Amino acid sequence: MANLLVINLPFLAAILASARGRGRNVQRYSAVVALMAGAALVIAVGIALNGSLAGYGLAVPVLVASAALVLPGRRSIGWLAGLAGILLLVSVGWMATSPPGSSNVLRSNAETSVQSRQEILATSMKAAREFMPLGAGVGTFQRVYALYEDHDRLDPTTYVNHAHNDYVEIAMETGIPGLIVLVVFLLWWGRAAWRVWRPGDPDPFARAAAVASAAILVHSLVDFPLRTAAISTCFAMCLALLVRQKPPPAPDKSVLWSTRHVVAG
Repeated sequence: MANLLVINLPFLAAILASARGRGRNVQRYSAVVALMAGAALVIAVGIALNGSLAGYGLAVPVLVASAALVLPGRRSIGWLAGLAGILLLVSVGWMATSPPGSSNVLRSNAETSVQSRQEILATSMKAAREFMPLGAGVGTFQRVYALYEDHDRLDPTTYVNHAHNDYVEIAMETGIPGLIVLVVFLLWWGRAAWRVWRPGDPDPFARAAAVASAAILVHSLVDFPLRTAAISTCFAMCLALLVRQKPPPAPDKSVLWSTRHVVAG
């Protein structure tokens, strides 16, 4: 839920950028600003109520990248994009290790969550190495993971359903073929995201799609957001917005007949 809320932020900024570029109607633009500010406030309250570490960690770099959609000028885009990248790396480290919390409750939840994720990750990577090069098969994670658990510490009331790292789970289930497909996709995504952020392609919604999809891909390092229908649908929409839409070819005037008029007197 936190991820779903966070990825809405760049699209609010894209609506602002689009409204500013349509004209000089101050009243209409002020109304759009007020509506987007209200929506952002609702999202911020939702992220706070959710209490997700990933939501806190991703919200700051996503907000910085969203500001680059609204602020004019190539210099602003450059340094904001760089700052967002640095904050994103810090967020990954914060989510992957035991981060300090703003309260005792948050701190205890973070330590428990991180410790369990690290243990699950180590066990999943061991299973992935054992099943190379072809993997264990799609959808087999839960059964395969149970084979590598410490059976002296098993709790009959709980079980691990995913690796909390989609990339490791893909490696375990699909092996080298799945990793090749994953690498090809990431290369395509990186090229598409780089293209929409160039100065010559100022489509705010395509840039918002790049920011939102980046947040989902980073979140996949510590969780499995794409395995929920709502986020996977939003991710598919982002990929569609990243695809370059080529304009239709101009007609060849050399093959057109000249127009003749008949005048009846």
